[in-house]
Amino acid sequence: MKIHVVKSEDTWILKRVAESIRIPGVTVSDRPDPMANINFFVSYQGWNQRRITDSLCVPWMTHLPAQLDDGGWRRKKFRDAAAKADFCIAMSQNTANDCPAEKTAVWGGAVEPRFIKPHIVVGVSAKISRRKGEARIEAISRIRGVSLKVTGGNLSMDELAEWYKGLDYLAVTSDTEGGPYSVLEAIAAGVPVIAPDVGWCWEHPVIRYDGTTVGLVNTINRLRPAPDPWGAASVRLEIIFREMLERSKT
Repeated sequence: MKIHVVKSEDTWILKRVAESIRIPGVTVSDRPDPMANINFFVSYQGWNQRRITDSLCVPWMTHLPAQLDDGGWRRKKFRDAAAKADFCIAMSQNTANDCPAEKTAVWGGAVEPRFIKPHIVVGVSAKISRRKGEARIEAISRIRGVSLKVTGGNLSMDELAEWYKGLDYLAVTSDTEGGPYSVLEAIAAGVPVIAPDVGWCWEHPVIRYDGTTVGLVNTINRLRPAPDPWGAASVRLEIIFREMLERSKT
């Protein structure tokens, strides 16, 4: 399988995406390769919507332009590209909803490794008890790359204010709550909150999980990128391309 990535726009993020893909044998340039099995256009705006021998034309659909953009011609270009492409790869599910469902996959690339913190600190402001989700607190402590800090309900107000400064996230682990006030405290301190639908948690801007231990662990893991994000993203993209090639033969 020969994949060629067409750097169709020289904006900083699109260029970075095009040059970060690590599928074996992939080539990158600013022009299509007629010998490639797939020409992947990053993004769709650089594809002139013409055939390239027997190569599959797969544009990366970033987003449907706003309705008032340039009298609507940008929206038409998006829709025409989506309609004429052999397959589409949408940057997000929202974008996929604007593309033909039967020939669209979702792939958004990855984060640069240099942005990844070596570990994150998750805090729980509570006395450890069954109601406060003792099992969930224990589960957090076992997540690789995560340090857990628990107040135990023993800090003074001054100590608590300092405690928040050392957190990357606050986790609410309780089965039931009136508040908790730790949600308001963390938000005021600029600390993102991970919380289930208890008390007033979901009345505030929090990262939601379903209230289960598995749900909490999965949510925290989603906040921890893979050690090699672009390697993992490239594997996913290669699988998508192979599926597209197989479908094109039927």
